[in-house]
Order: sequence, then structure tokens, then C-alpha cells
Amino acid sequence: MGSRKKLDEKQKDTLIGYLKTAGPKYNKYLLGKEFLIVCDDYSTHKIRFVKRKFNHLTGLNTSLNDNNFYNNCLKGIISKSAIDDFQHYDFKTLCKKCSRLAKIDLFLNAETNSTLFLENLHTNTADYPVAVNNVSLDVCVGFRGNLFECATLRTSANSFNADTSKRILCILSRNLSEKRFSNINYISNLKDIFENLLNIQNDISEIVLERFSYITDI
Repeated sequence: MGSRKKLDEKQKDTLIGYLKTAGPKYNKYLLGKEFLIVCDDYSTHKIRFVKRKFNHLTGLNTSLNDNNFYNNCLKGIISKSAIDDFQHYDFKTLCKKCSRLAKIDLFLNAETNSTLFLENLHTNTADYPVAVNNVSLDVCVGFRGNLFECATLRTSANSFNADTSKRILCILSRNLSEKRFSNINYISNLKDIFENLLNIQNDISEIVLERFSYITDI
């Protein structure tokens, strides 16, 4: 491991600015939800974002536990004293991570055809069974565990070493309190999505099924 990097007060202020933006967006758009991704081979995959991983995604070493760090970012009361002076990553890297997290609201919602689903993403530090690489935002998130929870936030440019790369046709989401996926985050203009999703129609709300039916009739 290389030498630890020191942050000055001005650099901490910059990072805190990103964190104050990222916390509310993470809470509104990702937390407490499950996302269903439909790929161009019509395979389906589910992913989640969790509170305890928010700090890890920033790359920061702090004096707070994961829960308190997230809550303080959400409330906009994160202090410079909570951020360690010496960090594993240098300021430039931390700035990139935190700035990407500050635009996380667009990660699974933007109208883009440049978002890729990766299977077995290989990195210098670890492998991730699945990942989503939003090329236009230069944001890649890797997922692990039985529920495929968020585990790493990376630059898109360094996240193409995967066993399989697939184009994403559709992203649906549901609140964890719901039984079925009720929201369309992103959908392509392909007309044959509905016919090729017979295996998951029972997992999709009637409102979404009606929307799919309308698209196929266009």
C-alpha cells in the first residue's frame, strides 16, 4: 500500500459540497428500492443500493460509522472534522468518486442507450459478479452478494474488463414495500420487449404492463 494522502481544509470543503448533494439524491432515487434490468438478450437481473455502502462508494476514510456518515450527508451537516486528514486515495480520486455520486440520480434514470450491463467485471482490486456501466456519465457501479448490493463506484473508462457486456433495454424499479415493479426508469424504443418478458410478467405491476402494451402497438 502506498503512503496515505493528506487533505487540507479547502479540499474537505469541496468534497463536503458533493456529499451534501449526493446524500439526498441517493436517498430519493436509489435507497429502499430494487431495480430490474432487462438486457438485449432478454435476460433479467436485479440490483439494490443500501445505506451501509454509501460511505464506501465515496472512497473516504471518516471517524463516523456508516449509518451516521450517511445520515449526516443526507441532512447536510457533515463536518470537516468527521473526514480523516489522511486518506487512502488522493484528493483527485476522491473528488472524482464524490462528484460521480453527486449525479447518481441520473445513473439508472437517464434516457441513454450507452448504459451497459456487465457480467463478471474484473478490476485490479476485486471482481464483481455484475456491474452497470453508464458510459455517458462516466459512472460504473459493481454489485455483490446474494441480493446484488452496490459494492464499488468506479470510472466508466476503467470498467470494461468483463466476461460479458450487454446493452440495457429497460430498467424497472419497485419500493421494497411493493410486491411488483411499478416504475419505468428507462425503456428503449424497441417494440418487442413485452413479448419477450413472459417469464417476469407476474413481477410487473398492471400499470407497467399497460405501458408496455402501448409501446408494442406503436
